[in-house]
Amino acid sequence: MTQQPATENQKGFFQNDHKLVCSMLVIYSLCIFGAIAATFWGLNRRQLTLAANATATANAVGTQQANVTATAAAKLAEQDRYEYIERFDETSSHWFVGPYDRQYGDATAAIKDGVYVWNIVTPKDYTYGTDFYRGSGIKDFDVYMDAKFVGASAPGTACSGFVFRKSSMGWEGGAYVFRLCNDSHYAIHYYENEKWEAIQASTYHDAIRSKDWNRIGIGARSDHFTFTINNVMVFEVSDGRRKSGSLGIYVQIPDNEPTILWFDNFGFQSR
Repeated sequence: MTQQPATENQKGFFQNDHKLVCSMLVIYSLCIFGAIAATFWGLNRRQLTLAANATATANAVGTQQANVTATAAAKLAEQDRYEYIERFDETSSHWFVGPYDRQYGDATAAIKDGVYVWNIVTPKDYTYGTDFYRGSGIKDFDVYMDAKFVGASAPGTACSGFVFRKSSMGWEGGAYVFRLCNDSHYAIHYYENEKWEAIQASTYHDAIRSKDWNRIGIGARSDHFTFTINNVMVFEVSDGRRKSGSLGIYVQIPDNEPTILWFDNFGFQSR
């Protein structure tokens, strides 16, 4: 059979159908391109928002760090004007040097190369210390000192810091101790009549540098005390058990744990 040619109506129908398909393809293409454009626009907007937030956060952190740096610098400038500063450049009668009593183990203190060196070879689980030459009548004060653990058997085995407001009758009459240890912990205690009382139990603080110099500080005003490590205040407390007493360097080493400690830049200001 021969195929009949398409009529005019059929031709018009095919043409209209072709136009409809083309129109739908154009619409679909526009929708797809619009969706892609909207997605990229949203992602770009989100990235701009995140970047703006990151910039704002960075600016805030930078401002905070600048404030901390400025505060530390101001504190250091103030400390440089203290009435008494010992840099241990030479031997002084203000500080104990030589061997300790043998009952406390094999231990010596020396001022060498600008550092106050404590070499505790065979400790016997005693505390070690030396008093500041101003005596037992010290009341309100600010004090700071740099300390470094040079040699210690294991983390947490060596602690150093200050004893303050110690009674003229000695330890049994009462004394406060602020110490930090080579495992990045610090603690504050009160000792009297062979009893230790924790004012602040051993606490970790990231301001402590276990293998570097640490600046330890105390501010005492009547019954209120503040404690700083590397110019960061780590604790404050009010405790009225002792209004005055001596001030000194304090070291605590466990039995049979050889330790070397360095001290430098001792500063004192009466208030």
